[in-house]
Amino acid sequence: MKSMEGIRRYFTWAGFRAPDLVLHVIETDEQLRAIVRAFLVDFADLSFPIHRPDRPHRYELIQVPSELFRRVLRHRLSWEALGGVRILRDPDALNPDFWSHFKERLPAPLPGSEAANDQGLLPLRRSG
Repeated sequence: MKSMEGIRRYFTWAGFRAPDLVLHVIETDEQLRAIVRAFLVDFADLSFPIHRPDRPHRYELIQVPSELFRRVLRHRLSWEALGGVRILRDPDALNPDFWSHFKERLPAPLPGSEAANDQGLLPLRRSG
């Protein structure tokens, strides 16, 4: 999850689409002060624009410690594990389709992936 290619693969795997939602992720240090990385995800076409689109859209900004965010993505965990992130919305209304997908409806990790192995979805190999 150190590269944007890893982020792109994660959101493709997650399978969430919404024609009018843009997510702005700000990864920070543990104190939520210094920015480590920031990016936008436009769920209309799963692009990663530099600026918010000009069309009408819902906007969800999350500010989250980078180490925690990357662990949740790498291991394909529910976003419930993100805990106390800072959130800003425009308009100021919950986006239940987005949050329920990332908390409850993520697909199962692919067999052979690091996430599948970490979640005990792969059989253990016996030696000998």
